[in-house]
Amino acid sequence: SYGKKDGRQKLIPSLHPELLHDCLFRIRQEIGVESPLSVKVSPIDPLTDAILLEKIVLVITESGCVDEVVATNTIPNQEGTRDDGSPALSFKVSEEATDTLHKGGKAGRPLKPIALRMVTALRVLLPRNIRIIGCGGNFEGQDFLDYLKAGASGIQIGTAFFEQGPRIFSDIVAEAAKLLESTEG
Repeated sequence: SYGKKDGRQKLIPSLHPELLHDCLFRIRQEIGVESPLSVKVSPIDPLTDAILLEKIVLVITESGCVDEVVATNTIPNQEGTRDDGSPALSFKVSEEATDTLHKGGKAGRPLKPIALRMVTALRVLLPRNIRIIGCGGNFEGQDFLDYLKAGASGIQIGTAFFEQGPRIFSDIVAEAAKLLESTEG
């Protein structure tokens, strides 16, 4: 588990190789190696933390149970805000509730440069049979193409969905298709 307890940050498994190893070992015991498993990792910038990223990749690879890595989760303990100043990611008990239980970390466009570097590094470090999903700043067709160029098999859309609704999925795909057509023709 992660988040804060008693005002202190709990350990985040994808930032602690030993903890990630323990989590994946327990998951493998429960579901077996044959069940597909996707792991979403925290942002680890290969420019500043290459050794940590290599250790995380080693744990994922040696687990024998991970089919897909999503790069990346939010940057923990940072406030991301929308244009209106409200939290970009926040969770309430119900729609009627006024108090926010949890505010997510920094996500969306500010995350994209780190996420792209991670995808590029992961594609080099991970075996080809492990897919990589690019996550962070996917708002336009060009974002999709940027992740594919970096080595991702696909993308995950979060912040743009919360801000723009379900139509964002078809909009991004349509924009990417137009961009591809213009470069081919």
